[in-house]
Amino acid sequence: MTSAASSLPRIAVGALGGTIAMVGTSETGLQPALTAEHLLAAVPQAASIACLEMTSLTSVGSASLGFSDLLKLLSWAHAKADEGYEGIVVTQGTDTLEESAFFFHLCWSRTIPVVFTAAMRGASEIGADGPANIFAALIAVTSQGMRNRRVAVVLNDVIHCPMWVMKSHTLAVETFTSYPSGPMGMVLESLAVFTDASSGKRPEPPCKELAWEAGALPSAQQADVGIVATWPGDDGRLLEAAMNAGFGGLVIAGVGAGHCNGRFAQRLEDLKNSVPVVMASRVPFGPTATRTYAYPGSEIHLQELGVLMSGWLSPQKSRVLLWCLLAAGLQDRALNKAFLQVAQVR
Repeated sequence: MTSAASSLPRIAVGALGGTIAMVGTSETGLQPALTAEHLLAAVPQAASIACLEMTSLTSVGSASLGFSDLLKLLSWAHAKADEGYEGIVVTQGTDTLEESAFFFHLCWSRTIPVVFTAAMRGASEIGADGPANIFAALIAVTSQGMRNRRVAVVLNDVIHCPMWVMKSHTLAVETFTSYPSGPMGMVLESLAVFTDASSGKRPEPPCKELAWEAGALPSAQQADVGIVATWPGDDGRLLEAAMNAGFGGLVIAGVGAGHCNGRFAQRLEDLKNSVPVVMASRVPFGPTATRTYAYPGSEIHLQELGVLMSGWLSPQKSRVLLWCLLAAGLQDRALNKAFLQVAQVR
């Protein structure tokens, strides 16, 4: 290793698969094929940014990533921090990128930053965006500004906070957006420029009970948390089926500001003492209400039944948070308090 190379920051890159690692043709379709080494080989400029260690952790579409995979990723990241690495970049699929990054937003307590990136076009497609996204992620993770921000998502030269980032289009390259906060910043002329209102002090994880350390990670074998959608006139039959399926908690993808049919609410009342239930919304922007509507199935009625409102969290992020709180052993009032605090329910 040259003296110039030895002065560069050490960054660990973990690859999980996803479109960024897929190749194929119009006849065969895209399939995961590329390792972490393959991904970095397409970014020769990376050698001037950091000393890199590449690890292929798995190679799947991100819909196949479960909490067991995220816990393994967290354990691997802890090990890299213990080995003296100064930052971590994770590549995966875009379909569940916001959930993986939010999981780390909740649980990552180390001082080195973690940046997630991905691609909307496969490596064999015209205009593949993977190499540029990896380059931008490396610029971000090695920047001074990321040291005060813990975890980020970087795509299309935009730096997002995992709390707010969401995939807003199924296929467009510029799919990721941050609402209502806007992005953390951008990568401009090979520099990470942060535009958020950070005070410069590195924030703590939003829930101290989830700041898991190496050797003290929870088991992935606990009961899962399910998401049940509701619709106009829904009488809650699927809700009861989900309860009978053995879930440890449920998130409802409700309508409007976090509402459901009155008959659906009646089934919730019958089941309210079984497992924790969160009411989220299928509406992509805006929080659930807390004190506006009072009809059967409205947010005031649901809160009287003991249902938690998801606040600013989508159904999928609500599921991640509820699973983590249950994995940490929180119950009843402690669980409710922690959920509402993270979800920023007013």
